[in-house]
Amino acid sequence: IHPSLLPDFRGPAPIQFTILHGHGKTGVSIIDLHPRTIDAGSILLQKSMYIERKDAIYYSDLEASLAELGGELTAQVLSDFPAFWQNKQAQDSKTLSFSTKVTNADGIVTFEHDHYLHISRKIRALSHQIPIRSIDLIPGRDVIMEDFIFLECDSETIRKFDYNRSLGAVVFRTKDYAYIGVKR
Repeated sequence: IHPSLLPDFRGPAPIQFTILHGHGKTGVSIIDLHPRTIDAGSILLQKSMYIERKDAIYYSDLEASLAELGGELTAQVLSDFPAFWQNKQAQDSKTLSFSTKVTNADGIVTFEHDHYLHISRKIRALSHQIPIRSIDLIPGRDVIMEDFIFLECDSETIRKFDYNRSLGAVVFRTKDYAYIGVKR
């Protein structure tokens, strides 16, 4: 059971990469095992699903939806395994893409150089797994951030960052003058 539409995002982090890349469609693939290559087996059954609000979904929500779909597809394959095995299809290597292992370096954001969408996708895809940290707030120091607020604000009056008492958060300005609040 693989939580992507193989051959898209073969590898260890397909859900994270779906969010990071802003894909509006993903799915689940039920595959057999390839003798030499991980996630390269033939597809017994595959079903796609659209991601509502693709730029607002968090890892945990997408993971839960894909787990439910994966359970349904697994039950379907097991109900008539010989037929699915007989009709399995090789993956199309022309559309192959990979997801790599997520590392702490993937959690680095720079508010001064990164766009809002890039930062918000990192937060939603990775913050459950690794710390999200900024390297540009205090020169020479990493600042680990948690408890994010995504703001819609038209004002360009906020400096690089500013404390907002009513939100109880430090609000950071991104490269494209969008704002993300951090409570801690």
